[in-house]
Amino acid sequence: MVGERSSGNYELLQTVKTTPGARTIALDEKTGRLFLPTGRFGRTPAPTAAVPEPRAPLIPGSFAVIVVAP
Repeated sequence: MVGERSSGNYELLQTVKTTPGARTIALDEKTGRLFLPTGRFGRTPAPTAAVPEPRAPLIPGSFAVIVVAP
């Protein structure tokens, strides 16, 4: 987590460990909470000519939202 030390000057406050796939973040500006959607993923399929860089599929029913509070 990053905090504003002074106007335009930021510093690292804390490193928060999440799960693989939790990359997108939404911020609640009133509470300072961060929301990270994620889930569990299956095996990545083998590359093909049509899909040279396949992504692992999301496992049905595994969707979750990680909440990080200040």
